[in-house]
Amino acid sequence: MNNKNKILAEKVLLNTIKKSSVYATREGCVKCWRGVTYEHFMTMAGVCWKLANQGWKIYTEVEFNNGGRGDIVAISGEIGYVIEILHTESEARFSAKEDVYPREFTMIPIKTQGFDIDTFEI
Repeated sequence: MNNKNKILAEKVLLNTIKKSSVYATREGCVKCWRGVTYEHFMTMAGVCWKLANQGWKIYTEVEFNNGGRGDIVAISGEIGYVIEILHTESEARFSAKEDVYPREFTMIPIKTQGFDIDTFEI
């Protein structure tokens, strides 16, 4: 895929995100807020670090046009992932998000317990 087609494909995925969220969520920045657990934040930061260094465009705490907010959105060309960090969240609650998130993205759950950045791959 040439660079022009890659940019066009990425725009299709970015159009599923609320414009206010795109402006509030800078590419490559990991949001930190009061109340987030250390385990959740450090897992999110590790995943973002690894994917950004592999060439993915990374956004955190992204709000979608059709509702819901993803912990991490990773985009490269026509491929998009919503990565949910599960620390206090149950698998059932994660599964319920499949109906809310845009179908253009593949969902990936990552549990904080036992997370190993060295073995993480998407």
